[in-house]
Amino acid sequence: MQVEGSLAKGALPATIEDAMVVTAGLGLKYLWVDSCCIIQDDPQDQLRFIPEMGTIYEQATVTLVAASGSNAQAGLPGVGYGSRTDEQVALCVNGVYLLESLDPIIVAPRQQSYLGQSVWNQRAWTYQERLLSRRVLVFTDKQIFWECRKTSWCEDIHAESFSSATMYNHSLDYGDVLHASKLVQNPWGGQADFQLLYPYLVEAYSTRSLTKASDYGNAFNGIVSHLEKVYGMPFFWALPETFFSTALCWPAEYSEEEPSNFRRIAKQQLKEENGTIVDSHFPSWSWLGWSGSIRFSHLRTLRPNSLGLKYYRLGECRRILPVRDTIELDPNEGEREWRGAEFDVVNDSISSTILDNPLIHRSLIIFWSSVAPLTMIIYSRPGSPREGDARSDDVWFRVGVKHLPSASSQVSDRYEGIVVGKADNAGRGTATGGPSEPFGRLHVVLARWENGVAYRHGLISLSELDWARIRSRQWKLVVLG
Repeated sequence: MQVEGSLAKGALPATIEDAMVVTAGLGLKYLWVDSCCIIQDDPQDQLRFIPEMGTIYEQATVTLVAASGSNAQAGLPGVGYGSRTDEQVALCVNGVYLLESLDPIIVAPRQQSYLGQSVWNQRAWTYQERLLSRRVLVFTDKQIFWECRKTSWCEDIHAESFSSATMYNHSLDYGDVLHASKLVQNPWGGQADFQLLYPYLVEAYSTRSLTKASDYGNAFNGIVSHLEKVYGMPFFWALPETFFSTALCWPAEYSEEEPSNFRRIAKQQLKEENGTIVDSHFPSWSWLGWSGSIRFSHLRTLRPNSLGLKYYRLGECRRILPVRDTIELDPNEGEREWRGAEFDVVNDSISSTILDNPLIHRSLIIFWSSVAPLTMIIYSRPGSPREGDARSDDVWFRVGVKHLPSASSQVSDRYEGIVVGKADNAGRGTATGGPSEPFGRLHVVLARWENGVAYRHGLISLSELDWARIRSRQWKLVVLG
């Protein structure tokens, strides 16, 4: 790009050249193109700009979206002569002229239009582009769409409403419109808004497609950076630290459409304090570390439920840092039988083999908790949440299955259960059919250990009284990767 003539006609891909024509036609001087403005083979440059993409979209006068074509040579339909072939058909009925719409009819109020069902609208990278941009011009092979926070227009019909952004929207479905307004237009957003917004964003993003698995965190980074600024809370691997004990219990419930979730084996690049770039495994405890849909069917809001567990992470230069979870333990709940004493977590508490492994040390959380061996038998019934039985010390009890990657109808396997959070009681009793217990239910990670590090394989909920019945449970320091 530093060579004279690099911007001459025919030197750039057709889509970029068309975008330059549109930019000039709008009377604007500057055009941001990701593939040109971010050096694609320079990890330092990528780690500098990718976290700022949310700000770039939000501050742009307008975002140009190429929603058709399979590559950068496809161009922007409607810009060049002959780039679109579709024409509206006019019909005359009893002297009344009717025009065929280029956009399929929306039958249900929340059904997405042709644009909402496009490939562009299914890609992971375009989610932050769509939510954070103030204004969008979307170029398709049929027509051009305009969307902003006030209205939504298209070329083929004059039937838009200035008073309702949800009456006829093209790429943003009903929920997106409502949540995007909180995300972008609420600079003083309160925690109550965030508790509803975060599960929605994660669930919607997790259904989108991605070419490179290693980009899964990067494609959500702009939204994370924006949430940090708007709501004033830090994130760690896409989990909000303020609600960490609740967000750690993310579910991925079984469904016939999405029967399995699998660990993400790709690595993400991180920048160390000294400027070096290191590869890091995605953590198993974050939803970023799994492929497949995340379904918050039992956790529609980040309820401030806490067991008072203190979580720590490894920062740069292997410093032990507390996770700033601000959810406080209810002082009226009293002491728990299964809890032990919490000690300070220091570097000497962790094996040097773990501390010196750059692939994992930036994706670890460390905490004291109650653990116990569990043998699981899981049942799945079409159309119903999965349930199962757990056995420990020859005692069986019923559990609710919130996440387990296996798709088989009955699974029997051994794990170590690790208490990580508090689940809603919801009036459920113990395995013996007794009344609901005063302490409610626990969220327990099903984990397996490798070289001193535990890795999440699933998540269950069970009665706290049942957990207290396990004689072989221990209180120990957990390193979860």
